[in-house]
Amino acid sequence: MKISIILMGVITIILLSSVVLATKTNEILISYSKDINEISYEVRKPQLTQFTIKNNEDIQRTVIIQRLINNGMGETLTSYPGGEIKYLETESIGWPYLEYEITLGPDEEKEIGFEIKYRIIPTNSLIELEEIKVLDKSSRSIITTSEKNKYIKIECNSDGICDKNIHENYKNCPQDCISGNEDSWCDGQKDGKCDPDCLAHLDKDCKEGEGNQKVYSLRTKMIKEKKQLSEEKTGILQDVLDWFKNLF
Repeated sequence: MKISIILMGVITIILLSSVVLATKTNEILISYSKDINEISYEVRKPQLTQFTIKNNEDIQRTVIIQRLINNGMGETLTSYPGGEIKYLETESIGWPYLEYEITLGPDEEKEIGFEIKYRIIPTNSLIELEEIKVLDKSSRSIITTSEKNKYIKIECNSDGICDKNIHENYKNCPQDCISGNEDSWCDGQKDGKCDPDCLAHLDKDCKEGEGNQKVYSLRTKMIKEKKQLSEEKTGILQDVLDWFKNLF
């Protein structure tokens, strides 16, 4: 009886040890130094972004950290101590990314920081952060990635100039852009001015023939072409039907 109890105790200890070890496997943790969703960047102004990498294992790990640079949204890195800009080669373009190589001892964590600025403002002022990947140096397999759906807000510089070069408009920068002006955004505000970015029916201040004539002309052209294509298809179908009738 005593032997059975001892054996059960030994087995329990082994199983518990296995569970503990399992929770320690491949645990490299990524966390931003503060809630990134609360961060705002002024357009064209460099700002420090920091995140922490922690080795939650009992062994030393050398890892590769990678983060794509979103050139399409005007991301520019102005400072990245210890990092290196590399390019992901594709068939048509070399996509830039930031890479670090670091070694972490057991339960060690390191903070990594880089300065980034944005050249333009999105229409809704929000930009989704690029994912951070942590790879094992030897196998190049992905160990972990940063949390997705993290956004930062890009704010205008409030200099009194509605700057089209950085995509300022009434929606994302009402401080600099007044309603009713040409800024590539139809605000539709009732301000006594026909917004040149709006189709006439979208701005109550616009009369017939006013507003964005380029868009109106394009829309009219598309409607005419669609109608013409429909008529051509109908004509072809009628020709086929007539051909079948002539067979009998």
